[in-house]
Amino acid sequence: MSGITAPGPAGQPSASWVIWVTCSQDQREHAVADDEIAVAFLEHSGTYRSLCGHTILPQSMVEPFGPRCTRCHTLRERRRTTARSAASAAKRIARRLLRSTP
Repeated sequence: MSGITAPGPAGQPSASWVIWVTCSQDQREHAVADDEIAVAFLEHSGTYRSLCGHTILPQSMVEPFGPRCTRCHTLRERRRTTARSAASAAKRIARRLLRSTP
């Protein structure tokens, strides 16, 4: 595993928290959402489902990181953009409501 990527602005959905995990089968780093990590932990499966749908058997943590999966990267960026748009819309609505109250 190479690290955790935190979400941007407050209010983003939990799925924007990802951990990049290198798969021992394809030697690529895949983005795994934090809720998927929790599910795998509770099921004691030892495997994770990445954002791109790949089932990951994690590589040893002493091995070097592999190249990042381009599909996972694209999907992660799309989620972050969607979450930012939703947060911005919510802020605009809140501002309008606050202005309209006497």
